[in-house]
Amino acid sequence: MLSFLKSELMEMANPTPEKSFGKVVVTGEATGCVDTACALLIVPAGGFVPRHYHKSREVWLFMLKGVVNQTVGAESRALAAGDLVFIEPNAVHGTENT
Repeated sequence: MLSFLKSELMEMANPTPEKSFGKVVVTGEATGCVDTACALLIVPAGGFVPRHYHKSREVWLFMLKGVVNQTVGAESRALAAGDLVFIEPNAVHGTENT
């Protein structure tokens, strides 16, 4: 089983909390999937991750705390602690903490 406790994920957190931070914590290699990733993402108040896409990678984002505006394609929604989003390959996406 591949699992992470919230405390373990928080230990991976960025030492400079005023900047956005991202780290892939699960990859296809670890899961046996072709090209997937689960990312640890920290976006401070007022911060953002610019809209971008991944050519062949599926991405999973799980919210540990706070609220962000997540955009995937033309759809935007607020994500809060406990929410999970799946992003298909080639889907333009970005995250904003307002």
